[in-house]
Amino acid sequence: MINRRELPIEAVRELARDRSERSSIRQVADQMALGHSTLANFLKGANPHPRIRRALADWYFREIGSGGDEYPDVAYASAVQVLVAGLPERGRAEAAEDVVALLERLHEKSGLQKPGWLERLRAGEAREGEAEG
Repeated sequence: MINRRELPIEAVRELARDRSERSSIRQVADQMALGHSTLANFLKGANPHPRIRRALADWYFREIGSGGDEYPDVAYASAVQVLVAGLPERGRAEAAEDVVALLERLHEKSGLQKPGWLERLRAGEAREGEAEG
């Protein structure tokens, strides 16, 4: 599990800002179980208290984990790269393909349609492979 102290706070801030611009600070704050002034201060750059950080982390991981197509594909591609970063450089590309394949199998096994970002991630890997080859 990801340690909430290691939360990518600027990524959370960016997503919260985007969601607030699409709806309202009040609506997003309600989703986070925070007061709207607390969220407004966070969006202005305030460093959140640990309790607020937990609420932000819970919301952030729910949002990006939902597989919504509103979240940038680069975030999913970056997540895969983070997962394989500790492996030898020579095997990372293959390991990244394995991670994507595992995610595809897990969706199929669960009877879920693959999210759009997963299909685009696979298509992006194919394009990168063609460019390298």
